[in-house]
Amino acid sequence: MTTSQHILACIDGSAVTESVCDYAAWYASRLNLPVGLLHVSDIPASVRRDLSGAIGINSRQFLLDELSQLDEQRAKVVNSYSNALVQDAKSHIKDSFADVNVRIYQRHGKLLP
Repeated sequence: MTTSQHILACIDGSAVTESVCDYAAWYASRLNLPVGLLHVSDIPASVRRDLSGAIGINSRQFLLDELSQLDEQRAKVVNSYSNALVQDAKSHIKDSFADVNVRIYQRHGKLLP
């Protein structure tokens, strides 16, 4: 069944995520619709201060490079968490409602711009 309609479950990993998945799957099974699992991850930008004048040029570049590496690592951890969260939620739904099709939607940024 190909349709653009689905039951959308917004999950965030909180204590109610499992219940949200259960209710979404229950409704989806009754309405014969897929469940769409949505997780929005917000990766905060690092707080970069103007370090000019406080340290030498080479030191400043080294610190900026280090901040960039930390930002990259933070983004990887957030993405890994998001992937694990939606996969766990999908498995949870499939354990109780094997007949329900589950779609995964992951976004970066804010839920509402």
